[in-house]
Amino acid sequence: MRPLPFTSLLLALALAGCGGSHADRPLIPDLRSPVADVPVPAGFTLAGDSQSKVDDITRSRWVDHRYKGGDDVLPVANFYRDELPKHDWKLLDQSQPNGKEVALHFQKNKEDLTVTVTKHSFNTQIHIHLEAGKSS
Repeated sequence: MRPLPFTSLLLALALAGCGGSHADRPLIPDLRSPVADVPVPAGFTLAGDSQSKVDDITRSRWVDHRYKGGDDVLPVANFYRDELPKHDWKLLDQSQPNGKEVALHFQKNKEDLTVTVTKHSFNTQIHIHLEAGKSS
C-alpha cells in the first residue's frame, strides 16, 4: 500500500481549488447599484462621502461615488470594460500610471464617465465620476 501518492493527489486537488479565488471568475454586477447604467461589482460598498445630483430641468446628472471592496484592480477594470458597453457607454481611453491604478474614460450621449480603480493596502477602491460632457 502506497498512501503517499494518494495523499499528494488530494493535497494538489485541494490547493488547486483554493488558489483560484476571485481572479479566475468574472465579477458580477450588484443588483442594487445606485446608478442604473453604471453597475458596481457585487461585494463593493458605497463610501459615506459619495455624492450625486440630478438637475430636474436639464435632466443632467453629476455623480461622485467611491466604493470599497476586496477584488484586485485588473479584474475590476475588466468588469467595467465589459459591463459599461452593455449600457451604451463607449470606452474612449484608459491609462495605467502604475500597477496599482487603472483609469477608464467613457462617454455616452453628452455625459463623460471616469472610472478609477486603485489598490490600497487592505482593499480596492473604485471612484466613479460622471458629469455632463464639456462643450468644445
